[in-house]
Amino acid sequence: MKKKIYLVALMIAISGTFFAQEEKKSSFSFHFGPTFPMADFGDDDPDEEDALGAGVGIGLGFQYTYPLSETGLGLFVSLDVNHNWLKNDVKDDIVEIFEDFTDEVDEDDITFNKYFNIPASVGLSYAIQADDKLSFYGNLGLAVNFFKITNLTIEYQGEEITSEYDLSSAIGAKIGGGVIINSKTYISINYFGLGKHEIDV
Repeated sequence: MKKKIYLVALMIAISGTFFAQEEKKSSFSFHFGPTFPMADFGDDDPDEEDALGAGVGIGLGFQYTYPLSETGLGLFVSLDVNHNWLKNDVKDDIVEIFEDFTDEVDEDDITFNKYFNIPASVGLSYAIQADDKLSFYGNLGLAVNFFKITNLTIEYQGEEITSEYDLSSAIGAKIGGGVIINSKTYISINYFGLGKHEIDV
């Protein structure tokens, strides 16, 4: 099965700046915030074969930006880790399926799937200085995403029944933008189109 993975991440970042050359400053930032799954990734319709039912999660990452010119154009490299849980409605559906089969399984006997997306991105950024304290910026780049679904495990009659999923990778894209306050604090929205992933059970 191939699934399309899309995420929107609202990030807050703290940046440090250091000199790469005498007249050029590169920056390194750590960012974190909530992630919102979209399309098939966030779809919880049980009648949709491609629905993965991911709920709101959390993301964190690092970004390095190197200036290419004095006009605000730069090159960025970033690495992110995004963690999403199953939606509660999906968990309830899984529990109901097993409760219909046997009364010896309830929610406490099930370890639900979790989702991890780890995109490594590279691309171009552009910043505009509005005044001494405020700047606006945007970036666009390619991403190589690694997607992992953790095991679904059910304890039944003293044994564990496990569904295992292989790690998959795909090429995608990252686009984002936001504001920079006092050259240190970033508030941004990032959209990740993380490609089509082959999911093997």
